[in-house]
Amino acid sequence: MTRTPVTPVDPDDGDDNNNSGSSSSVRRYDIEAEAGRGGDISPDGRVRVRRGENQTFRITADDGWEIADVEVDGESVGAVSRYTFESVRGDHTISVTFRQIGTEPEEPETPALPFTDVAEGAWYYDAVAYCYENGIMDGTSGTTFAPGMLLNRAMAAQVLYNLANGAVTTSAGFPDVAASAWYADAVNWAAAQGYVTGYDNGSFGPEDSLTREQLAVILYRYAGSPEPTGTLDGFVDTASASDYAVDALRWAVGEGLLTGKDGGRLDPAGTASRAELAQILARFAQR
Repeated sequence: MTRTPVTPVDPDDGDDNNNSGSSSSVRRYDIEAEAGRGGDISPDGRVRVRRGENQTFRITADDGWEIADVEVDGESVGAVSRYTFESVRGDHTISVTFRQIGTEPEEPETPALPFTDVAEGAWYYDAVAYCYENGIMDGTSGTTFAPGMLLNRAMAAQVLYNLANGAVTTSAGFPDVAASAWYADAVNWAAAQGYVTGYDNGSFGPEDSLTREQLAVILYRYAGSPEPTGTLDGFVDTASASDYAVDALRWAVGEGLLTGKDGGRLDPAGTASRAELAQILARFAQR
């Protein structure tokens, strides 16, 4: 669950482009994180965050305890297990309370997603729930997932970074990936690992839509480019697949990650939605 608090504009927070040649230090802000008896929050204590960066906190309850509530800047955001401050530009607080679980056996409850646009019974509901609960995909806001939104290159890099618990690395040098962008760490990491590449002109195109075959190629590289065992013979549009993507598509079909659409089409050049990505990632992670 992600929430971006509104903070007053810092009078010293100038335009980075105008100050690109200066040697002024980067402003940092404090996030005070604390957890009550019965569990932990990580990281905890005073966390220093660079201006414009994101900071995620993960919350775990001890055995016999459960998360009762999480408060951000004094306001409840519910009993969430992770919370991300996005584009930090001010000081914040996050505190967690826990409660003991009763000894009486209770009927297990299906965890409710916070997304109002992901209905129970939708073909992608379980996949979205798996990706959200395992920290692979977040919503586009605290209450929306946007399942029909078209996937772009920045989103693909970010979810792969989440899936792999990627580490911050040096900049890949893409001129259109600003250091303060929410996806910068993910893109730089994915490029360093060879999972994504830029265009001939040196740019990355973070907002460019991603096709089904491009998504297959990224996951194929992440999986180590194994020998594909699937076949594309059963699809009527096999000829529309790009040569560089054939092995990746054969692998994705063989692994059950990609399935056909109506009319026996694989639709390799078609755009992928966030719902489709959640489905593919859930299958990939649970192979």
